[in-house]
Amino acid sequence: MSSRHRPLILGLGLSLFGCTDDDSDASSGSAASFGSDAGEEAGTSAADDAGSSGSDPSASASTTAATTASTTANTSDPSTTDPGTTGAGESSGGDTGAHVPGGVLFFDDFEYDVGHDDAGKFEPGAPFVNAGWSWGKDAIEGGTGAGGWLYTADAIPGFEGAMPGVGSSRVLCVQSGAGSYAGVIDGAWRQTDFYLQYGDPQEGSLETIPADVWFQQWIYIADTPDQPSLFPPTTRAGKWIYPTRNAYPSTDLEWLMSISGVLVDSETQSMGSSNEIDVGKKSLGFHFNLTDDDNDLYLDDRPYATGELGHSGAGDEHLQMLDVNHWWLMRMHVDHTGDVGVAQVSVRPYGGDWIDLVDTTSSAAVQWHPISHEGHRGLRFPTTINNYYQDPADMTTEGDWWIYIDDFAIAAGVNAGGNGVDDLPQYDDCGGC
Repeated sequence: MSSRHRPLILGLGLSLFGCTDDDSDASSGSAASFGSDAGEEAGTSAADDAGSSGSDPSASASTTAATTASTTANTSDPSTTDPGTTGAGESSGGDTGAHVPGGVLFFDDFEYDVGHDDAGKFEPGAPFVNAGWSWGKDAIEGGTGAGGWLYTADAIPGFEGAMPGVGSSRVLCVQSGAGSYAGVIDGAWRQTDFYLQYGDPQEGSLETIPADVWFQQWIYIADTPDQPSLFPPTTRAGKWIYPTRNAYPSTDLEWLMSISGVLVDSETQSMGSSNEIDVGKKSLGFHFNLTDDDNDLYLDDRPYATGELGHSGAGDEHLQMLDVNHWWLMRMHVDHTGDVGVAQVSVRPYGGDWIDLVDTTSSAAVQWHPISHEGHRGLRFPTTINNYYQDPADMTTEGDWWIYIDDFAIAAGVNAGGNGVDDLPQYDDCGGC
C-alpha cells in the first residue's frame, strides 16, 4: 500500500439476530427480529411507501444491465491524485476495460442526473426508479426523520481523475446527516432512515435476493475540509445492506450488513475491548448479523459474545487497513442454502490485489448454521445510520459523512442458479477481477 494514503481500518462484525433492536444490548430473542431499529418507521413498506412498491424491479434491472456496453481499456489509476487537494475535481469518465456480464441480476452505474435537492426523486418515472430501484426516501421530503441525502454527482471534492466504474462519469453520493441533522432518538443519539429500496418487501419473490447471493460496489470515503467524514467508534454505526422477507422494519431476515466504526478480531477469544480495535473517528467498517440454529457462530466454546463476528479467516490479512480518499472495490458473498452457511467479504484498492476480510470457510473459530434457506423479497440501502452520545450536551458530528458509490451490482450464486462471482462486473485494471 502506498505510503501517501492515510490508513483507514475496515472493521467487519457479524452477529446473530439475537435482539429486537440492533441498537440495543439485548443478547437473545427471535432469530428473525434483529432488523428492527428504534428510529425506523413502522410499516414503511408497500403501504407507506406507496407508488412503486408493487412492481417487480428485476425486469428493470435486467434491462439496465443489458443496455450497458463493454468499454475500452484505460488503465490509469484514478486514485493517484493528491487526496489532500480541496475543491471539486473534474471527472473524466472511467473507461477501465470494464464490462458487465449478461447474467448480472441487478446493476446500477448511476449514469443519470439526480440533484441533492430534487423533489420526487423516488417517484415512478424518476431516474432512480428507471434504473431498477422500486422506492426510496431521503431528507428532501423526509426531513430529519430521513436525516440523509441520496443524489448523483459528476465530481468529488478533492478528487481528480476517472471514476472506476463501467464507462463512468457519475457516481452515487450517500450523505449521512446522523451527526448534526437527523432526528434524536430517546434523547440519546441521532439516527437517519434514508435509503434506496430494491424489490417488493411484502409481495415480491423470495428469489429477488437469492439465498446464495453476491454483491459488489466501488466505495470512496470522502475526507476533505468540504466533506469531513466522521464515524462513531461503535460496531453499531448503521445499516448498509438490509434485506427482508416482510414489511419494514423487518422481522424476517437471515442476515444484515451494517457499517462499523471499530475493528473486531473474531479469530481471538479476547472479550470486550480486548478484541475491538479503536481506529479513530476516520475509520469505516462493516458489521454483519447472521441467524444461527443454536445462537452461536463459534466452534471454540467461548462463553461470551457468541452472536458477534468481526474480521475472521486464515492469515493476518483479515485485519488489513484501508484508507480514505481512494477507491476500493468491495465484494460480499452470503450463501445460506445449505446446513453450513458462507459469509465472505473481500476488498481491493483500485489497481491492487484482493484482501479477504471475512471468510467463514477459512476461519478456525467460526461455523455458521443458518435457520432458513429461503431468499429475501427485497432490500434497502442504506437505512438507519447512528451517532451515539450519552448526553445531548456531548453531541458531536460523528455520523456526518460522504460516501460515493459506483457500479452497485447483485448476482445470484451458483447454489441459486447463477454463475456467482462470474456474473459481477469485471475490471481489467486488476487483470479481469
